[in-house]
Amino acid sequence: MARQSRIMRASQVLVVGCGSVGASIASKLSARGYDVTVIDSSQADLGRLTDDFTGFTELGRETSCELLESCGIRDASMVLAFSERDNTNILVAELARRIYGVREVYARLFDDSRGDLLAPYGIEVLSPRQLCEDEFSRLSGIALDDPADVEAETRAAEVLAAEERGEGHAGRPHGKTDAPAARHRQGMHVLVMGANDQAFYMTGSLLEGGHRVTAVCESHALARRFADSYDAVILQGDPSDPDTLAQVDTSDIDVAVALAELDEKNFVSCQVACELYDIPKTVCTVHDPRNVEAFRALGVSLVFSATYDFARMIGQASTMEDVAAMVAGNAR
Repeated sequence: MARQSRIMRASQVLVVGCGSVGASIASKLSARGYDVTVIDSSQADLGRLTDDFTGFTELGRETSCELLESCGIRDASMVLAFSERDNTNILVAELARRIYGVREVYARLFDDSRGDLLAPYGIEVLSPRQLCEDEFSRLSGIALDDPADVEAETRAAEVLAAEERGEGHAGRPHGKTDAPAARHRQGMHVLVMGANDQAFYMTGSLLEGGHRVTAVCESHALARRFADSYDAVILQGDPSDPDTLAQVDTSDIDVAVALAELDEKNFVSCQVACELYDIPKTVCTVHDPRNVEAFRALGVSLVFSATYDFARMIGQASTMEDVAAMVAGNAR
């Protein structure tokens, strides 16, 4: 039967990402009588759903708060973040759990080391690697778990249970108040994350201002350009991958700045810097102005969007002369 598109209709299960796994689970949940809505940015992927799927589909950017709300995330009893991209799944899962209060949230992560970002919020992580290891252990009878890992998981479960009883907070903001006194010195140590001209320009400006910079670039060519141009620590790698920052000393970094082209990468890079490496402040740019408030609510210290900031500036002006004066003032 023809599948429907739906707006502003309550949903019990929201599946974000319609790859082979998402499509299969969504189709089976629909067959079992669940009210299912599926979001994907690819029309071809939405076509993976079985012919007897009776739920609803929406074509659009999976991390759009506007789209998630129109698909009923506020009323969802369960959200499955099953796209093919880990950063997208992390952002969708945190929005669902921390902003919209969905109780059951599942995120598929190919790099399960990023699961540490989601564990404090009670988000269930489904790792293909871990699932294969678990199945191997079940079939072979060989235990693969490290006892230290089991102990750590037990402690994490106890912390989460205490938070749900009201004995702790639901999550840490990006920006801790217990930074060591050693951070309060002349000049800052800034972590710049991004493989573009913005990152290159910011690195130069910070160095000229007397600050120290550690720059992380995914692009080999840009990393070489940084190294040839600046006296700074240059690291090639993905800043949203927890293993990348393990290669440098982050103990005295004051602020992490994420300048990638994808908003979800910037968010996860800030999460990694703050939650896993205790960098006190995080700053990121967003290309979708609707992400400004969401990222702030999720704890990013400062969020910048040229469109968002300019719209607010115009909204505060009463005449075009006021707008011109504001633009001139900001340009100086």
